[in-house]
Amino acid sequence: MSITMQIYNTYICPNTNALMDLGSTTKQWKDLYIEGLAYIDGLGEDLDVGDYDFTSVDTLYGVDSSIYIDMGVDGTLSLVADNTVQLSGTYIDISGDITLSGGTTITDSLTLNADLTLSEYDIITDTVVGTQIGTLATQKLGFWGATPVVQQSHIANPTESGQSLDTAVEAILLALEAVGILASA
Repeated sequence: MSITMQIYNTYICPNTNALMDLGSTTKQWKDLYIEGLAYIDGLGEDLDVGDYDFTSVDTLYGVDSSIYIDMGVDGTLSLVADNTVQLSGTYIDISGDITLSGGTTITDSLTLNADLTLSEYDIITDTVVGTQIGTLATQKLGFWGATPVVQQSHIANPTESGQSLDTAVEAILLALEAVGILASA
């Protein structure tokens, strides 16, 4: 075999691009120490970096170029897949604003400790089981800026309780005003 690389004072360089390997699957180098940057087209086998950090990484690609994590210089992290992005865990903590586009399915529960803003979209429920807003009488609800309150007490039937119809209607109006369904008079 002829010599296919040149050794200079400051570097080793093959004569032909992408022709030679450094080691093999059966004859491996032990450790690689690099001061400066490493330019690698691909890492081949599974990569375990242990407790080490990556710095100055822009994009990590998956099996193909349509699956990747983009770490842009503007502070944005994008998880991109041509099919499904799945986050699994006992507890997933996301801080800051979240924008979801496309169909989003949450199969368990979602707890929000902040405002939920819907813009130009409807809340669509199923037609079989239905949806509850507030599952206990002690959970507080308020609409249209009203202070949230617990479920209002039952208003007795005026014909059975001996109260006048006007008193019963006034009680209904006050209950609706308390949760914000009607504006206060």
